[in-house]
Amino acid sequence: MINQNGHPIAFFSEKLAPRMQKQSTYARELLAITEALEKFRHYLLGHKFILWTDQKSLKTLLDQILATPEKQPWFRKFMVYDFTIEYKPGKENMVADSLSQVFFMAWSEPARSLLQELRKEVAHNIQLQALVWECQEKRQGYSHYTYKDGLLLWKGRIVLAANNILIEKIL
Repeated sequence: MINQNGHPIAFFSEKLAPRMQKQSTYARELLAITEALEKFRHYLLGHKFILWTDQKSLKTLLDQILATPEKQPWFRKFMVYDFTIEYKPGKENMVADSLSQVFFMAWSEPARSLLQELRKEVAHNIQLQALVWECQEKRQGYSHYTYKDGLLLWKGRIVLAANNILIEKIL
């Protein structure tokens, strides 16, 4: 999670590989820090920032002089950043702590209603139907258009009429 002026502005989460799940909490936190730094690299390079962790042992990570051979690759990845590590117990950081918890009963599934609306728009719009026909007839000048699964695509991007209300919904 990235904070700016005390407000979260970005979140990052990734499932650990089974091999990494068996590692110590320290190693898993090191991986999480490395992945987050890489993900937000373009925002962080050249700026001083604070990295908050709920893993107390990582507070002294940058102060360690003798690193074990296993830790040395991690340290090389940190060297290009200008940051300090601060400890914040999980109970004081409810947002980040709740994101790291496993919810076995939670179920999330992407809504497919937008795709259905897009298909309906293509099927009922006269201009788009004309483009679909040109595309299917493989007319010259229409090589960048494809018609796939009820959607009209131009160079792999969904095509909609210019005044369509779905554009606002997508944005």
